[in-house]
Amino acid sequence: MARTGERQNHRRLNRPFRGLFLLVVAFLGSTVFLGSTVFLGSTGFMGPGVAGATTMTPAQELASAGAAAKGEPSFHYVSSQTQSGQSVLISGDVSRSGGRQTIVADIGGQVGHVTVSLVDGAAYFRGDEAGLQNFMQLPAGLAAEYTNQWISLAKDDPGYAGVAAGLTTASALSQVAIAQPLTLHGLTRKMGQRVLIIDGTDRQTPSGATKPVTIPVKLYVKASGKPLPVLYSATSVVDGHPVSQSVSFSHWQEPVSVSAPVGAVPMSSLGGGPTEA
Repeated sequence: MARTGERQNHRRLNRPFRGLFLLVVAFLGSTVFLGSTVFLGSTGFMGPGVAGATTMTPAQELASAGAAAKGEPSFHYVSSQTQSGQSVLISGDVSRSGGRQTIVADIGGQVGHVTVSLVDGAAYFRGDEAGLQNFMQLPAGLAAEYTNQWISLAKDDPGYAGVAAGLTTASALSQVAIAQPLTLHGLTRKMGQRVLIIDGTDRQTPSGATKPVTIPVKLYVKASGKPLPVLYSATSVVDGHPVSQSVSFSHWQEPVSVSAPVGAVPMSSLGGGPTEA
């Protein structure tokens, strides 16, 4: 859950939002995310007088939440992001080995819909024309021809990594990137639950930019029982425009069942496909 280094936007999610900060639902490289149980040293403590406050340091709380989340077999998440009238909403149900997403993307006034799944190591997606062209970035001709038809990608197909990202528990957890300095800011309620607030930062380099920028982020963790993450949020300003990002987590341990679509068309047979950002 803690992270080091700087990350470039590199996911399918980021493609329609060139130049924006985005939640990286893939999680990886040299960056350390929520799915990892990494302990960060910190001297910050919650101030006195907060009823039920933890006596753990912010880094300990962060590591504890990461360990708890990593140990769960499945969960539901909702990832949202908006900037300048554009938005992407992703709802996912994931297990350790696979899962599914439904995506609604409003890009340039065109609202597109895409469904994605990961089954036995193969990725599948289908969508309407706007979703295939603007979000999945299929060529216009293919987007029109294969509207609402399932398309499959094998692990060695170009674009597979971007399409499959966010479809397992480990990769979905990496939507949460939070680094020092860390502080605890007491208790509040989010999504109907009593939660502890952990403040931190994330350092990102927008697509096309040469310099990274540090942005403030918040992680809300269950204050009782397992310290599971409940909500992650970040707000920044890019080129004078506010960018809002959030990821919520719920329905821990609920079964997730996905099956391979019948009659899916192999992406390799189409002569074009999702591009890597």
